[in-house]
Amino acid sequence: MVINNLVLQRLWKPFYELLNELKNYRLGISKSFPQVETKTKEFSDLQDAVTTLLQYSEKSYEQQKEFIGNASHELQTPLAIAIGKLELLIEKENFTENQAEKIAEIMEIIERLVRLNKSLLLLTKIENKQFFDNQEIKVNHIVEKNIEDLQDIAEFKEVEISFSENSELLVKADAALINIIVSNLLRNAIFHNIKSGKVEVQINAKKLIVKNTGIKNSLNPEKIFTRFQKSEHHQSGSGLGLAIVQAIAELYDFSVSYDFKNGMHEFTVNF
Repeated sequence: MVINNLVLQRLWKPFYELLNELKNYRLGISKSFPQVETKTKEFSDLQDAVTTLLQYSEKSYEQQKEFIGNASHELQTPLAIAIGKLELLIEKENFTENQAEKIAEIMEIIERLVRLNKSLLLLTKIENKQFFDNQEIKVNHIVEKNIEDLQDIAEFKEVEISFSENSELLVKADAALINIIVSNLLRNAIFHNIKSGKVEVQINAKKLIVKNTGIKNSLNPEKIFTRFQKSEHHQSGSGLGLAIVQAIAELYDFSVSYDFKNGMHEFTVNF
């Protein structure tokens, strides 16, 4: 049995080496394909098949990245031009109040298209795992910066923001994506609030909690993180903010959940 185990370990060594390299392989980042030295025909054939598959995946990945970049440019440019021309039109022409309101509505629709395009492209990049600048980040600092940036909007909406820290929250991830999680949750809490409402932000060990006042009944936890899911009371948003939060959480194996407690809507991210 001992001899048999030693022989099997030596025989299967190339296979486990190849498997380990595959686990560490990253599309668009790894410089070479997984490769091991072996004289066993079956393992050699397996390596060739894996290399062929990865070559096809790399090609598809690069084509998709190129398409995303082109789509972003081709869509954003004409939309920006349309907004610019409408702004010039309003400044130079003498419109009636009703005509000016109609043009303003058209501009608002185009601006929503711009935000929608950016959000969809961001979702695609997240799902394609095109964010890999992982580093240790202090979430506390990101929350403080976002609260400071959104303070004017909160005051305009007459919403009070409070922030409590019970511990230092360190996360290894892409700083831009963690910022998006925090920003989207805070914007969602402010935007879907009520007059003289509250937003409470808490940081515990491995946990970020964002609570807000709002409508007096619970939202559907099964649908709230799906794409284009909008509140009945607010239809002007893109409906992608929480879907992006969910996509980032899945990318890093975080968990994000929703609950309704004591008249407040509560979103929790477990890092």
